[in-house]
Amino acid sequence: MDTDLRMRVDELERTIRSDRHAGLTPLCVVGNIGTVNTGTIDPLDDLVRVARREGVWLHLDGAFGAFAYLLPELRPLVSAMNRADSIVFDLHKWFGMPFDASCLLTRDPHVLESAFSVGSPYTSKTDRGPAASAISFADRGVEQSRPFRALKVWFSLQALGVEAFEASMRANLEQIRHLDERVTASPELEVVSRSQLNILCFRYVGRGVDPSRLNDINQSLLGRLQSSGVAVPSHTIIDDRFVIRVADNNHRTTCADFDVLVDSVIALGDTIVSEESG
Repeated sequence: MDTDLRMRVDELERTIRSDRHAGLTPLCVVGNIGTVNTGTIDPLDDLVRVARREGVWLHLDGAFGAFAYLLPELRPLVSAMNRADSIVFDLHKWFGMPFDASCLLTRDPHVLESAFSVGSPYTSKTDRGPAASAISFADRGVEQSRPFRALKVWFSLQALGVEAFEASMRANLEQIRHLDERVTASPELEVVSRSQLNILCFRYVGRGVDPSRLNDINQSLLGRLQSSGVAVPSHTIIDDRFVIRVADNNHRTTCADFDVLVDSVIALGDTIVSEESG
């Protein structure tokens, strides 16, 4: 990764050359449209360029970040995803649908059938009836008995419209900017990683606290915060630093919620430092 936690394209190219020199055949490049850890978007245009030149499949994991395409202000960040060979995104993430509702798109409509079709007599085609359908979803994955995941997606889009999800996403982005401002303005806190999407990672640093104690303090702080029920952010580790990870994809979130979060983190951190000092 580079200093912005994005895939280093020069390392990708070096690895492909190294693999071929070793007699291996590079199969696929997997890029991220918003990493789970930090919301980082890989250099998608460069990944497309390398994949086309090298003749390898380009798959993009757009788990939640692919939805940024809906917002004109974010679309330039992710527009290169239209040139990928396949892309996956999860509607149970930034679209707030019930688990699970994941979608895989491929440029070649026959690639899934060629990978998963088993050709059993009981799944063969007929001239008429249900088995005459041009699309057999059982041939597009490992599941023979498939749950009707698409129904809840269809209902939500019909009932609310795409515009409702766009508005919720835009509100989440504004809330994360508000959280960023609050953390940046607080001398007791430190932004460790910010993204152009809806994820912010930060930690408590206190005033004059021994840096070697910060991981333990933040881990204890987060446990107390989550157990209190006030807020339940997650955590991750960035450059050996234990950090509080906030991924805002809830249509009910408000900026006031993040004010409570910041105040609670500072208060809990100060309490832990005071207890250790005493």
